[in-house]
Amino acid sequence: MEGYHNLTIAATAENKNFPETFLHLGVDSVSAAGNKVTVETPDGQSLFMATKDDILVGADRLTVTGE
Repeated sequence: MEGYHNLTIAATAENKNFPETFLHLGVDSVSAAGNKVTVETPDGQSLFMATKDDILVGADRLTVTGE
């Protein structure tokens, strides 16, 4: 798949009229929404997982920058 400006993939349940999960790839951003969002290494190690109740960071080192 290729999008000139952006690409959005959405998954909708059979009995719903709105997407339950989506991934939007923009020119300079990535957005995702769902009941659970996970980022993994190529070998399947969990780096980041978020639900509305929990956030897990699985990296060996976490750096937070900003004010």
